[in-house]
Amino acid sequence: FSTLAEVEVRHQEQLLEQYQKMTGKSISIEEFISQIVQPMMEGGMSTAEYLSRYQPDLSSVSDVLSLALSIEAQALDLYQRAAGNATDKSITEVLFKIAEEERTHIDRLATMINSIH
Repeated sequence: FSTLAEVEVRHQEQLLEQYQKMTGKSISIEEFISQIVQPMMEGGMSTAEYLSRYQPDLSSVSDVLSLALSIEAQALDLYQRAAGNATDKSITEVLFKIAEEERTHIDRLATMINSIH
């Protein structure tokens, strides 16, 4: 999970860089997360909304992995759609790269899920 978390932090940094290029605004990563990212987390729902909707048993490895898989699948869809709608080539490239990384996360999580069943 730590590797996945590190990659997600890198995604935030890449998105912040693109946001700053597009808007010309210089904001900190903390401001970006609180003002831009948190209102619309990966997949379009906040973590709290995911937890409320799906109510996973957080002590269950299977439930946690399934939740993570769901979030990654939503993120993949989000980044692919955003890349398809982007008009700037560099932004499209970054979004497709992030989408591909999300696909890798899905593969890793699926392998983990299969290994416990």
